[in-house]
Amino acid sequence: MRSIDLKLNTASKALQKFNSPEHREAKNEISCIVMTRNSASTLDTCLRSTKGLFRDVFVIDSASKDDTIEIARRHNTNIISFEWNGQYPKKKQWCLENLPLKTDWVFYLDSDEVITPELAQEIRAAFSKPLKKTGFFIHGRHQLLGKTLRFGLHNNKLALFNRHYFHYPVINDLHLPLGEVEGHYQPIATTKNRPKIGQMKSPLLHLSMQCTQSHRARHEIYADWEAGMIERDLFPRDPIAYRQIIKHHIRKSRLRPALLFCISYFLKLGIFDGKQGYVFAKEKASYALQILRRLSRSRKTA
Repeated sequence: MRSIDLKLNTASKALQKFNSPEHREAKNEISCIVMTRNSASTLDTCLRSTKGLFRDVFVIDSASKDDTIEIARRHNTNIISFEWNGQYPKKKQWCLENLPLKTDWVFYLDSDEVITPELAQEIRAAFSKPLKKTGFFIHGRHQLLGKTLRFGLHNNKLALFNRHYFHYPVINDLHLPLGEVEGHYQPIATTKNRPKIGQMKSPLLHLSMQCTQSHRARHEIYADWEAGMIERDLFPRDPIAYRQIIKHHIRKSRLRPALLFCISYFLKLGIFDGKQGYVFAKEKASYALQILRRLSRSRKTA
């Protein structure tokens, strides 16, 4: 965690010039939503990276048993208790419908993610002038075996958007084993108008792979969920057309594990991350293989 702390110290210095009066209006245009459940191991680092960037920070907690709430209080966040009733809306959409939001724009930040100084600066710059976009994709960089990966096939999610233009749809996955939070899919447009989505160049730092064992345990659940989603064709359409085409063709492909490994390790230059880049590409392939095995078992028992 020491390397992250150094990054955050750098972040505070990098943000000083963006706290001038001419930039304060931008700060008040975004609310940050952090969803937690026993997140004490990473939450302090996560919340420190939000300082000076958002009008409000909401911590939406699901009955944490560790020090999550105490940490959230130390950061003067708005703490909201959430108890899922087993129905829709799930947690992300519930936030859009029920939080006392004072801003049009929201930023969904996982409790194991850190806003890098570069991303904070880019957000400030984007909101310092009239916006032509209704949302922004933000890609992640993982920390693995003590190293922040520079390359590889990382996630890219619509985490920053105008809440009046997007929502998380009902997809009929209540019978699948994921639970209260929406899975690996993007929010979709609330209107028939084509969304105007931009791409932030700077990344989020993702801490979920610091322990590969716990990461794999979580992905066991996600693999069960994704296999069920693929089998029943429940995934909503991605808001970007070319991403939808790629996902549609690769999800059921028997070549998916090999493709993901090659894309991450070779095409996306993960080879230049050394041992960590290889492990990361292998984890991508392993996850895809888990999904294919579940789909195969399901076909045999049908």
